[in-house]
Amino acid sequence: MRREALLFIALLFLAVLPLVRCDGTLPLDEQVPLDAYNPTKSYFYDLTSGTTISISVSVAGDAVNFFIFNSTDGQLLSKYDITNLDQQWTVPYDGRFEFHIETSGTQSTATIMLSSTGGQQPSTGNTTLVDQQFTMTAGSIYDDYRDLYANLTSGDRVSISVSVNGSPIRFAIYSSADLSSSLLDRQNVTSVSEEWTASHDGNFDFYFKIFEGTAQVHFALQKLGAGGGGFDPLPIVVVVMVVLVVLVSAFLIVRMRRQPGLPPPPVAEEPPPPP
Repeated sequence: MRREALLFIALLFLAVLPLVRCDGTLPLDEQVPLDAYNPTKSYFYDLTSGTTISISVSVAGDAVNFFIFNSTDGQLLSKYDITNLDQQWTVPYDGRFEFHIETSGTQSTATIMLSSTGGQQPSTGNTTLVDQQFTMTAGSIYDDYRDLYANLTSGDRVSISVSVNGSPIRFAIYSSADLSSSLLDRQNVTSVSEEWTASHDGNFDFYFKIFEGTAQVHFALQKLGAGGGGFDPLPIVVVVMVVLVVLVSAFLIVRMRRQPGLPPPPVAEEPPPPP
């Protein structure tokens, strides 16, 4: 009985461990040589919404460009002409993502490290969907506009922050399903800081356009959590499981102590005296 009780307690304890440990790690720490014959390299990962990716890139030689792509939404993160990058990026939704690095010169050696932790930031319940800096130049077929995308659910509240250093720009939001009319439109923007609520489920295009001059733009888009970071049931589940382990253990120990001991061996009767 004692052996079965100890086995049962051990199984209950092991059942709690997956609930306590839920983070994952991307096994990437690689040195990447890039040149005119092999100018790019890509890494693909299936990731879960809310996962925070720590990105570290250090470069010897010519600077490199670094991007994150999704087959549905296109470019989600872009960094140009970098020699050192150290930042975090939060996965906006479940899906397959491409981490792409390319040389912007003739020869580069880049050391890239990616690691991940599950879950969203516990302090605010907010999730960073986009955090990018880019340059816009009027008249350039590549740099006079920019489209950044985010997949949202009806009722999602987002915090929008746009800061512009240089010429004013236009900022607008479109639904990818209907580009004929904007959902929000701001002209001659040098700074924007406001909240916006998605009107329906879908993919949204955050659009930037410059008409004259040059501008350095910083855009941050953050999905706002519900009331103080939302309700996370995991701590309650863990506490309940620990309490169950303690109660079941105490019950089994008390039961084992109350079990009667083995009966004493029978006493042999003395043979009768001889006549």
